[in-house]
Amino acid sequence: MKLQTRIRVTTLVTITSVAIAVGGVALFASHQSEVTKIDAILNNAAVEIENHQKDPLSQALLVGQESSVALTIAYIAVTGEVTVLSESRATVTRTPTKPQLLEATKGAITIRTNEDIRLRAAALPDDEYVIVALSLHDVRDNTLRNIRILALFVLLSALLGSLLMSWIIKRDIDAIEELISDATAISEGEQEVHIRPRSGNSEVVQLAKALEIMVEALKSAVTLERETQGRMKNFLGDASHELRTPLTVIKGYSELLAAGPSGQVDDNARYFERISTEVARMEELIGDLLLLAELGETSQNTSEVVAVSDIVHMHANDLATLQPERPIEIAITAGLEVSGSTTLVNQLVANIFSNLHRHTQAIAKVRVQVQQDVAGIVITIDDGGTGLPMSAYTNGVGHFQRFDRSRARESGGSGLGMSIMSAIVRQHQGQFHIEQSDLGGLRTVITLPSVLG
Repeated sequence: MKLQTRIRVTTLVTITSVAIAVGGVALFASHQSEVTKIDAILNNAAVEIENHQKDPLSQALLVGQESSVALTIAYIAVTGEVTVLSESRATVTRTPTKPQLLEATKGAITIRTNEDIRLRAAALPDDEYVIVALSLHDVRDNTLRNIRILALFVLLSALLGSLLMSWIIKRDIDAIEELISDATAISEGEQEVHIRPRSGNSEVVQLAKALEIMVEALKSAVTLERETQGRMKNFLGDASHELRTPLTVIKGYSELLAAGPSGQVDDNARYFERISTEVARMEELIGDLLLLAELGETSQNTSEVVAVSDIVHMHANDLATLQPERPIEIAITAGLEVSGSTTLVNQLVANIFSNLHRHTQAIAKVRVQVQQDVAGIVITIDDGGTGLPMSAYTNGVGHFQRFDRSRARESGGSGLGMSIMSAIVRQHQGQFHIEQSDLGGLRTVITLPSVLG
């Protein structure tokens, strides 16, 4: 059963039950009020008759004449014979039983003759009685008329209540049906679903807002999945190309060697040297790919104190030793530490300085800064080299991204260096950022959470 139908049925049942309960109480009260008025008339008449024991029958006739309503008055002899002194609509067709007469002397009772009558008895000497009676016909007619009015009232109340409830909930029901339609479209794979914004704070509005958030989250997830698939496709294409190149070289030189002695020792030595070089490049590429896979699939399990200041200072000194003509500006705050893997952090810093050594001019200035701020420990390394294309700063770090535009595969490296550095920083819950340096080259900014928080 639909929600709208259940609400309507519930409304009808509730309104009908309440109306019947209230109307029933009102009907009962009205009926009792009319019966009480009749009882008051009968009691007054019986009391007046009982107070005139010397001539009760004459007093009974006098009471009948003076009453505002037509009373039936009858005398019951000791033999049980009934003599009607004054008759109205309340006809006494049979003699009341002895217990009924005794009860009627205490208060009015209802007995059925040809119709329901209300009867009161006045006891006389010698076990005789005078009874006073009134018909309940008018009371019954009034009650039936009130019942019909109540039924009509209940019917109209239920109808109006149902219409009013339908009007009140129509907006919410329409909204729910629209949300059902949107949710069905989403479940069927529709991506361009727009949840209509609504105002208010009702449960339906909250449901619409929650569904809107879910839709946006699904859209983001789908977009992210597409981007990931695109990056993975490019990555696999680049990886296969990077691996195919040295394999082609190795295959070519192997075929030359397999063809037999060429008679030139120098040529054979050069062939073996090229094969060894390409094998080394393949080993480096495969090692970097495995490291990237490991960094992407595992979380940081090592939790040791890593002396970042000492590691950066060590590699800066190594660069100064290897290239003494290079101007290096060092500003490292001593004693800064992070929690993580010493091996990975050392490899991170080593990759940066290796890139500086291999891909910038030996006289290009380098500035090394390590300091702590509210974000954590910040490592900033600037160089005065040729830098990267502007698209690299805009698009960020990608797989097989060459550090230098002029750099070829033969100059070394797998093109995964920055991806590895970014993955190491990400595994340490840090941030990795590259931008153009004021020295003219590349600025690498790495932020790592401090041990001190």
